[in-house]
Amino acid sequence: MSDGKRVGIVADREASAERVVGLTDLIVHYASLGAVLVLALLAVVGLVALVIGLTALASKAPAAAIEGLFSGILLLFILLELYQIGGLYFRRESVIDKVFEVGLVALVRQLIVAEFLHYSVQQLLAIAALVVALGASWFLTHRSQAAPKTDETAAAG
Repeated sequence: MSDGKRVGIVADREASAERVVGLTDLIVHYASLGAVLVLALLAVVGLVALVIGLTALASKAPAAAIEGLFSGILLLFILLELYQIGGLYFRRESVIDKVFEVGLVALVRQLIVAEFLHYSVQQLLAIAALVVALGASWFLTHRSQAAPKTDETAAAG
């Protein structure tokens, strides 16, 4: 095979690979857009359900009503944060700290509605470890992103 044919085959393969990568990028983009739109719809539905739940508060026992209200509000916050993460993703911004924040809010929501009398000691220790791990991860991530530039990084940047 001549060098000209070999170069042409290689160029055709590279062009095909670039088309496949472009197509998969487009698929991921539209799938992400669809997910963000679903999250927006869920947030609206959650808000409507929360308003309806507020009107039904009078018929429930006070403790159950307050627990349900907190659970609904925190679920709405989780949905709104996930929607915000989608927006950050489309702007190609960092989403790691927001993901940890959503994890912490979701964990707090579960802790508020949890009935700890039904958990074993091992499960409670696992929950405590999860709280510490998520909190420490968020703290370290947040601290590393907010760290001021040193003389070396300021000179390089």
